[in-house]
Amino acid sequence: MNVNALKPTLILALASSAFAAQAQHLMDVRDQSTYFGLFAGRSLKVLGTEEIRTGIGFLYGYGRPDRRLSFHGIPAQMVYEVYGDFTHSSGVDTNSSTFDFAVGALAIARYRTPVEKDHGFYFDIGFGAQYVSQTSHDLNLNMNTTPMLGSGYFYPMGKHEAMLGIRLLHISNGGRKKPNDGQNQLYVLGMIRF
Repeated sequence: MNVNALKPTLILALASSAFAAQAQHLMDVRDQSTYFGLFAGRSLKVLGTEEIRTGIGFLYGYGRPDRRLSFHGIPAQMVYEVYGDFTHSSGVDTNSSTFDFAVGALAIARYRTPVEKDHGFYFDIGFGAQYVSQTSHDLNLNMNTTPMLGSGYFYPMGKHEAMLGIRLLHISNGGRKKPNDGQNQLYVLGMIRF
């Protein structure tokens, strides 16, 4: 048997199995996903925000691949997320301390790079709406819009994936009522992807 004649066949077989393993992983990355997470944060005194709020919350999301959102060859998931956020503020003056609960929903385009690795970075851009239990100095309506930017790191955690990141959420009434100071919340969040 001529071993040299088998070399191209062996190389092709090894390359095919490596490609198949990588392709399987890529399909996994682009699969439908469920997310659960916890977050904590506070407001930033930028873009009109005068009231410092601190808070904690939880989120639940469902993501699916969406080819229309791909950006320069980077695939994206369309993630639909709902969250609850408990916040406290001492107010602009000391007489207006409040505890609030907010519920919201976001539609997020989530990008991950590098795609072929089980760890790397993710980037989020999204938009949504939030209902807050009480109005305040910065939020003079209960119903507000919420543009959002976020980024973080993802890595394997057993059969699942862990994600650690930051998120900037701008909460305002979109100019429906003046003044429209709004809140700019910076969150640190941890998520598990199932």
